[in-house]
Amino acid sequence: MSNTYLIALFIAGTLLLVLFAFFMVIFLVIQKQKQSAYLLEKQKTKFTHQNEILKTKIEVQESAMREVSKEVHDNIKSKLAGIEVNLKRLKSGGSNEIQERLLGNTIEMIESTIQDASKISHSLNSEFIKRKGLAAMIKNELEYLIISQDIDCNFELAGEVQEIANDKALQVYRIVQEALQNILKHAKASKIVIRLDYSIPGQLIMNIIDNGVGFDADNALSFSNGEGLMNMRQRAEILDAELEIQSAPLAGCNISLMLNINNGSESAYKDSHS
Repeated sequence: MSNTYLIALFIAGTLLLVLFAFFMVIFLVIQKQKQSAYLLEKQKTKFTHQNEILKTKIEVQESAMREVSKEVHDNIKSKLAGIEVNLKRLKSGGSNEIQERLLGNTIEMIESTIQDASKISHSLNSEFIKRKGLAAMIKNELEYLIISQDIDCNFELAGEVQEIANDKALQVYRIVQEALQNILKHAKASKIVIRLDYSIPGQLIMNIIDNGVGFDADNALSFSNGEGLMNMRQRAEILDAELEIQSAPLAGCNISLMLNINNGSESAYKDSHS
């Protein structure tokens, strides 16, 4: 074998190794770029999701503030105005019978105003729900409807009560309030049932059922009660929960919320006030 052949073989082998190394480098660079692009897209998706959640939270908070403002303006302000009128009439004098009647009416209005203000404060405070318990808060809402609206209301509890994070419990409670407001405004219902089901470990299933006039659930957001339903869906999205609305004209409504419970949260509590 001549030296020329060996040199040619050596050069060819070296070129092949160089080409192999070159293509390996290109391959690794391309793979690295793909990996970087994937991670970037993943971060972008995560950021977009977080941004959407934040946007939803802000919209829900703004909606809650609008409801508080409306409640203060339409309810508390009108009661305070009535109290002012009564006090002016008391100041102007009159018979003892009239003054006693005005005084009694004024005291009732003051007590009612205090209860309404307290109710608004509690509905926005997760710490209060923690102390009181989600079940007890929902019962209070139903008892208020029984007294004020003469509606047959029932509360049902199934399974062993499990822990729910404070912020999640507040959102669930606000969904209940939103649903009850929708029922009062639009449903013309004579019966309401709210059921909390803890039968499945790590999960809460809530049903809010009424026997009202119902609506077309497929086109619900185009109706006048669409804002309330949208608020409930937004809160469910914040909870990362599933919300289903089953209804039809003249067939009542069943709102179902399926929520995974975070038992590991430091801010969780056991809703044992049932």
